[in-house]
Amino acid sequence: MITVERTGYVLVVDGHANYAEPGQDIVCSAASILVYTLMDTLEQYKTNGIVKDYKAKSKNGRAIITCRPGGGDK
Repeated sequence: MITVERTGYVLVVDGHANYAEPGQDIVCSAASILVYTLMDTLEQYKTNGIVKDYKAKSKNGRAIITCRPGGGDK
């Protein structure tokens, strides 16, 4: 099961869908691309000053993403 938890400015996505064999699971693939898209977007927002204190780690079916609003002009 994939779980998503948000506490304040911390988002944790953890687990595996177990829809298919590892490396063949389209549900995990879909969840992963959403997480990576969020991470890329937040990295761009950090550059623009929209978020600050952005950090992200992703490994073995677990992602931890943190950031805070930055008050940027976009």
